[in-house]
Amino acid sequence: MSVGNREGTCQATHQLRLALSIPGGGEQSADDSEDQASNINPAEGLPPDPREWTAEHVATWVERCGQKYHIENLDLRKFHMNGRGLCLMSLSGFNYRVPDRGEQLYLDFRSLLANL
Repeated sequence: MSVGNREGTCQATHQLRLALSIPGGGEQSADDSEDQASNINPAEGLPPDPREWTAEHVATWVERCGQKYHIENLDLRKFHMNGRGLCLMSLSGFNYRVPDRGEQLYLDFRSLLANL
């Protein structure tokens, strides 16, 4: 599905990484990082209505979902759209873009819309 041409350049493929530090200089264990990642609210700090999101807001939400749901090799270029474009995407659109976790992103996004 095409949401139309967008100005600007696409962002490069990002491999998402958590870089969490414990106060005092030590690093957290992988288990601690996973526990904190699962508590991430992907929409925190974004406009409450996803239909008003810019392409940058969408990229932020996708990156945070990648952290929360431990999605590696997430290609942000596949989500180069604004919030209205994301609203038009079906489950199959999410699954196409993120084959192993598309349903999780879809459900997360739909829960944001349901809470408007």
